[in-house]
Amino acid sequence: MKRNLTNAFVLFGLVAMVLYWIASEVNYARMKRPDGMVTLADFKARFGEPVRVRIVHRDGRDFHELTGPMPSWPWLEAFPSSAPVYIFNDQGQLIEWFSDPGDQPEYGRRWGRDP
Repeated sequence: MKRNLTNAFVLFGLVAMVLYWIASEVNYARMKRPDGMVTLADFKARFGEPVRVRIVHRDGRDFHELTGPMPSWPWLEAFPSSAPVYIFNDQGQLIEWFSDPGDQPEYGRRWGRDP
């Protein structure tokens, strides 16, 4: 009886950990999506100050690359390889974003940098 109870607690704990990890990934995926975000002002209203800002000169134009936030409490089990980046043109319009540039080689090809 005692062994069955211990096994049930261990199984419950493992299932709870897997569900927490899945919920963390889903929540973080929703949080970083740029739905409704069109301008730099929208970015700041949603995320506050960016973690990092980089100016990229390409095709005679300046682009602003803003790095968004990483997962925070209570969703610490999301494990992206790098924070999302949002690319804005010189008029402050969102033109592209990368959810996990560390896992997206096209980020480096298009914007000339590893995350």
